[in-house]
Amino acid sequence: MINNLINLIVKYGTYGGAVTAAVTMDGNRITVINDNKFGQINMNQKEREALENKNLLEDKVQEELIQTKNKVNMVNYKEAADEHYKAQISFNKDEYNKFELEKANKKLMGATSARKLAEPRVEELKNLDLSGIFSSLYNNYLEFISNLSGDKLVCVFNIIIDGLVFSSFLTVLGIMLSEQVINKIT
Repeated sequence: MINNLINLIVKYGTYGGAVTAAVTMDGNRITVINDNKFGQINMNQKEREALENKNLLEDKVQEELIQTKNKVNMVNYKEAADEHYKAQISFNKDEYNKFELEKANKKLMGATSARKLAEPRVEELKNLDLSGIFSSLYNNYLEFISNLSGDKLVCVFNIIIDGLVFSSFLTVLGIMLSEQVINKIT
């Protein structure tokens, strides 16, 4: 390459300066390209190292977090075990049985009183005729509605309307399905 350069300088003499300048600029261009490539490689390598360090740091943080959680769980387990042991020591079987017996008696008394309250209503229903039942139902409904606030009243109204729409839908669906069944039979 140097021989070619010397031949060019000798051959073109006056233009030698221009050729030398062109060769120098080309050399500088190649150097800049190589420097850019080398710089890009160095930058990529630094980014890769930074990412690896970040991943190592994240792994270390995760390990520390797991160890911390395990320590917290062990402390909580020990506290729970201590409380359980204290409860076992202070447990009095006779008091527990007495408490459970009182609880069962309260439950039994509640069921008995509810049954006693329901018996007159059943007798009352047996003695009423059909119009009395509907009248009683209507009166209870009016009483229920009068106790509701405005937004609750709207909710009840929407529930009733939705029920009517749904029952209408089921009725139409039943008619359509029965029509198909009749058509398949004939």
